[in-house]
Amino acid sequence: MSRRSPERSDVETLLRFWLPALAYVGLVLWLGAQPHLQSPLHFWNSDKVMHLFEYGPLGWLFARALGATLSVRAPRLVALLAVVLGVLVAGTDETIQRYTPGRESSLFDVAADAVGLSLAQVLYLRGVRVREEAA
Repeated sequence: MSRRSPERSDVETLLRFWLPALAYVGLVLWLGAQPHLQSPLHFWNSDKVMHLFEYGPLGWLFARALGATLSVRAPRLVALLAVVLGVLVAGTDETIQRYTPGRESSLFDVAADAVGLSLAQVLYLRGVRVREEAA
C-alpha cells in the first residue's frame, strides 16, 4: 500500500519523512564515534539491549519514510527494505567503532541491531493493517 498522496510535494516528503530518519542516522553514527562510551545498563549483554532500543526506532523511521516515498502496494517489501537500510547503517556504525578508542566492533552487535530493526517492522506492518482495515 502506498501512502504517498499526489498532492504531497517531494519537499514535504523529504522534510516530514526522510529528515527525521536521516537525523536519527546521524545521531546513531555520532554515538558510535564517541570514545569509551559505556552502556547505562549494567548486566550481562546489556549492550545488546541498548542496540535493540537504538535500532528499533530507526527501523520504524525507515519504514515510515520508504512507505511514504515508494509507489509499492506491498508493505512487506517496504519493511524488508527498511531492515536492509538499517543493517547498512549498523555496518557503518560498527566500522566507525572499530577505529574509535575504547570501542569494539562486533557482528553480534549488528545482529542485535537487525533484531531491533525487525521488531520495528512488526509494529509497522501491524499499523499498516490497522489503517487498511479502517479504510
